[in-house]
Amino acid sequence: MLHSSTPSDVIAAPALGEASVAEDPYHLAVFQAWACAFGASAVVYLSGPITTGKRLLAAIEEGRPLDTVLPENLAVMRETAHRLRQQVPPIVLDPSPLVVAHWSQQQYMLLWRGLIERHAREVRFMPDWEYSRGCAEEFVFAAALGIPTLDLDGSAIAPVAGAARLARAIDRLNKSIAGHERLAALASALNALRNELGGG
Repeated sequence: MLHSSTPSDVIAAPALGEASVAEDPYHLAVFQAWACAFGASAVVYLSGPITTGKRLLAAIEEGRPLDTVLPENLAVMRETAHRLRQQVPPIVLDPSPLVVAHWSQQQYMLLWRGLIERHAREVRFMPDWEYSRGCAEEFVFAAALGIPTLDLDGSAIAPVAGAARLARAIDRLNKSIAGHERLAALASALNALRNELGGG
């Protein structure tokens, strides 16, 4: 899941560049806080589109303002997390509320990778996750660690199935508005991640 900050509800933090998790004291402080809260408990991590996803594609194709994509994605993800918490014990972690000033997408991804590696017993994916670069990165990362990757209903998504979903999303993006810079960049990023799953 990738994020972009808005000025109204951000956590102030120093700009940390592109440091790795091991070098990033801010990330390490968050990991320590999670260890205090979770202990040895494993969590269900919810992965969903934030800044991209199928809503970005629809907004571009329909000529709607792109600044509607983020709030729509956030609202749907938070409602989904609320429903999932009523079904799946004990802890469902929704990354969407965290907004940190000056953080890059890579800094968010390093943080959530660290959480997945340390605490996730499984990762559940929102519908149409394959249109999101952040979700695709989390899928590839979890699959590489052998952490179960599931649909919201708990159905397993094998790496080969994930690669097939990414291939269909890439094809859909490439057939959309030809030459649109943001869609082309998204398709390229998804294709690189698909190749990591052996889908090249």
